[in-house]
Amino acid sequence: LTAIPKREQQAIAQSETPPITILPLPDPQIVGLAGRLLSWKPPVDQRDRASSPLAAFPWLVNDPDTPADLDLLPDRILVLDWDIAYPQQISTLELVGQPTDGTRTLPPFSWSLTEGLPEMLQPFCQLSPTRLVCRQFPVAVRPGEYVYELTATYGVTADNTVGTTAQASTEPLQLLTPAEPKIISFSSDRFTYSAGGTEPIRLNWAIANPAQLQSIRAIGRSLEGRVAVPPLTFIFSGGVPAALAPFCQLTSAQLTCQGVPIDFDQPGQYQFELAVIPKGGTGPTETAQSERVDIESAAAGPAVAYFRIDGRGAPPKYTATLDPNGPAQTITLSWQVQGSDLQVELLPTPGTVPAEATLTYQLGPGEKTETLTLRVTDGEGRQVQRSVVIETVISPSGTNADSASSRAQNRSLRQTSPASLLLPAPVSQP
Repeated sequence: LTAIPKREQQAIAQSETPPITILPLPDPQIVGLAGRLLSWKPPVDQRDRASSPLAAFPWLVNDPDTPADLDLLPDRILVLDWDIAYPQQISTLELVGQPTDGTRTLPPFSWSLTEGLPEMLQPFCQLSPTRLVCRQFPVAVRPGEYVYELTATYGVTADNTVGTTAQASTEPLQLLTPAEPKIISFSSDRFTYSAGGTEPIRLNWAIANPAQLQSIRAIGRSLEGRVAVPPLTFIFSGGVPAALAPFCQLTSAQLTCQGVPIDFDQPGQYQFELAVIPKGGTGPTETAQSERVDIESAAAGPAVAYFRIDGRGAPPKYTATLDPNGPAQTITLSWQVQGSDLQVELLPTPGTVPAEATLTYQLGPGEKTETLTLRVTDGEGRQVQRSVVIETVISPSGTNADSASSRAQNRSLRQTSPASLLLPAPVSQP
């Protein structure tokens, strides 16, 4: 910089800057590219069937191989995040996805950045002179395993029409098929019922992965396989059907139904079958059978008025969890039978018992399974019985404990016979 004075006798003033270096723009660099899964489905009871939450992403739903029914799709979609440093020179950005099994080719995405951020990327990306940051860009909704490659092209000139590229690829990314419904348990609440009685047959079941459940079908058959109870079908397209609402609890993980009544009381021996049909399916993918159910004739003969555990009707199976370091655990058995000239037995022990009584039954020691049967026989040889399977399991918190007191307690339990705990009640027999 030179300053020339107006008067010739004055000195000219000059000054120079330090050397200034003008650097070229840094080349674009893809510093991050990763995929992740993002939940997208609203709850079933809040879902608008007239519109799709994926409508804002037409590149997902326009795939002819994508199921039209949203319920057949996974609960999550695959999204990509990427981060590019120094994006000023980028002319085009291309994203290409490929299933790892090579069964099909996905249409590529290609965007021009010469005039700023394209409209399609605006909901997902932020662009500055030094950074292009994109988050949660949806790329796949159909189950499969994918690899994606991101390519940034820059440095395109009249002399270099191809330009230079920066590339990055993801690791294989999995979008899993929705898990099909699975029957966890299925049983009747009792083994024996009376024809013409006031209590219907009641069924219990638990089913995992209920989000993919289309329907449940229950059917009763004779032991020869003949259909005795016509199929009962419950449709779950709108959640738990009204007929099951009083008996069922639904969570995202499990459908649990207790005491579902079945209107059938023809004497005989039967077995019930539960079948689940997944969404989009034409037939059951999972079935389960109950234990044998006896419906006894209402003809005159011995009858069990009640058989209870701790004041409640004895179920087919009773499971108790024991703490080996805690006090002895017991249950209370009670029963009342009716008829004349009766022989009443509780098997395998204590054997012969009164027609009406209460018994304190000690559980354990240790894990075991035992079947208790109340058997009643009249003078004409007619017989009726009720059974319950008693299963004891050890609490996980106590599996490693083996104190002297617990060993002594176990010895005491082994020395105690259920017969010694029998408490007769007043008996009134015809």
